[in-house]
Amino acid sequence: MLFTLLLLSIITIKAQKTEFQDTWDIYTTPSTDNYYYYHFKKHLSSNLILSEKLSNKKKKIIVEFSLVNGVIENVKTNAANTLLKKEIIYAFNKLDFSKVSIQKNSVFHNYSLQLIEKSNGKNVLKCSASVLHETPPICYNCEKRKDFESYNLCFKNKLEKYLFENIDSTKFSELKINMQEVDKPFA
Repeated sequence: MLFTLLLLSIITIKAQKTEFQDTWDIYTTPSTDNYYYYHFKKHLSSNLILSEKLSNKKKKIIVEFSLVNGVIENVKTNAANTLLKKEIIYAFNKLDFSKVSIQKNSVFHNYSLQLIEKSNGKNVLKCSASVLHETPPICYNCEKRKDFESYNLCFKNKLEKYLFENIDSTKFSELKINMQEVDKPFA
């Protein structure tokens, strides 16, 4: 009976993990036939794409950016390979943004695209068809922050303070949450 419960727990956790990993695919429908794919294909060679070390933990290369008054800022990528990182940012800056649909322009939002993914043990160029738009939760007294990262930091600090002041931690003595690990988009 105990073995059966353990097995069911493992299956449920694996199903939830797979569901979480596929969320990116659901919202941005990455493919090899869209504007971003053809643009980045011109700028990133197959050898450069294959040079990146992807693992079961880090299966995708993503480029993130923010918009400040309609101007793109803070462009970054989770690529570890220095040359690939440089080429991704260069190619990103060459995008024709008149062809890019961004619904809402806010300094407090984060925008991102998938560029490369690990598929069948091999890195392939497979770009998002649309920009992923991340909106932070509303938090009073954080709205004066200048960008997404500082707003998120303010929100996390307020959440940690609230939890510390309002939850009896002795009831959760075995539960360990590291707030630093909660928000790691480049894991």
